[in-house]
Amino acid sequence: MSLLYLWDEVEERADWQAILIGNGFSRHIWTGFDYKSIYDVATASATSLGPQEQAVFRHLGTHDFEYVLRVLHYARLVNQALGLDVEKVTRAYSAVQQSLGAAVARIHLPWDIVCRAVLEKIRSALLKYKWVFSTNYDLLIYWSIVCGEQRPHDVKDYFWTRRDERWLSFNLFDTDTPDGVTRVLYLHGGLHIYRLPDGVTAKYVPDLGESLLDSFQRFMHCDDGPIPLIVTEGTCADKRREIQSDPYLSFAYQQLATYDGPIVIFGHRLGGADDHIVEALRSAGRRPVAISLRRGSEKEMMQRQARYCEKLPEACLYFFDAASHPLGSESLKVLPPDIEEPGFPA
Repeated sequence: MSLLYLWDEVEERADWQAILIGNGFSRHIWTGFDYKSIYDVATASATSLGPQEQAVFRHLGTHDFEYVLRVLHYARLVNQALGLDVEKVTRAYSAVQQSLGAAVARIHLPWDIVCRAVLEKIRSALLKYKWVFSTNYDLLIYWSIVCGEQRPHDVKDYFWTRRDERWLSFNLFDTDTPDGVTRVLYLHGGLHIYRLPDGVTAKYVPDLGESLLDSFQRFMHCDDGPIPLIVTEGTCADKRREIQSDPYLSFAYQQLATYDGPIVIFGHRLGGADDHIVEALRSAGRRPVAISLRRGSEKEMMQRQARYCEKLPEACLYFFDAASHPLGSESLKVLPPDIEEPGFPA
């Protein structure tokens, strides 16, 4: 029989100084972040998936963008090996990537419908950790960090070198942080992080009344301006190459790979496209790892636990009910607005 602890029981078993957060956290807060909702927006918006790309999703019977990108990646490799044309597959791959980023921004819940109390609860839960690692693109963690002040003293995200009034950049030679702060790192980038034309990675600081989501859409359609930094590749190898090409992303990944203390994994499947994350976690060898799970049937629970055991064979695993953790609280859920707006799930 599978064993699922409550978080309070697991919390006592180690000094949990780090947490890795995945899309399950974001989907818990806002249902629009599930792949079905993102796909619906991607096929209905101005930056929609074309008929050929939609046909790929239908043929594979999925709404999972990463899975489709992975299939297209391997299709391109096969075509190359057989001497066949790869142009169509390459175009489809790029179209799916771009549609994913645009759809996530379009379906994202606006700042003004998120109750401040929700952000404060998220912030309070994050501040219990010394390290917060996230593979999510969305702004929930960032918003929770700055809900009190734009540049908080108790949380550091390594973007503190001011270039001008709108940009704070990452400097690989200035990464020292004071004791007692929570360090937040976005392993796959985010909707507020960009690669500037000179190659510097920076965080955009919106003007008063300006929306980060509107800024993302604007920069995304700007040919010679900042490039949104979101890792949307479909395979682990491609994700790793994108991470290694950027000083901030490679620094963030290195911090995860070198952290060897007890770590909580919340809302993260550790799927095949995230094997680079698994590799970083494995580098610590034997250590306590607490993994959140949503309750399901006995068979489902055993299968999920077996998969994590296979991914992290040396770790001492504790599985706990996600709903019993502060980040899994029902009080954090944000409901869609009463009126239907473009980009919001019905």
